[in-house]
Amino acid sequence: MNKYEHLSLPVYRGNIERSKNSGGSNPKIPEGRNKTEFSQKAVQNAEQLESDHDPKKGTN
Repeated sequence: MNKYEHLSLPVYRGNIERSKNSGGSNPKIPEGRNKTEFSQKAVQNAEQLESDHDPKKGTN
C-alpha cells in the first residue's frame, strides 16, 4: 500500500453486513389505466398491421 499512502483508511472492526431490501409494495396504477382494454387494443392493432402487410393479399 505504499503506492497509495494518500488513501490510508482506518481499520473497521464492526459488523459489515449489507442492508437488506424490505420489499415494499407494487406501484399504484394511475387512474384511468385499464390493462385489459390496452392489451385488447394492442392485439387489434397488431392484427390490423399484419393484415395490412400480408403478402398473400398483395398489398405491401
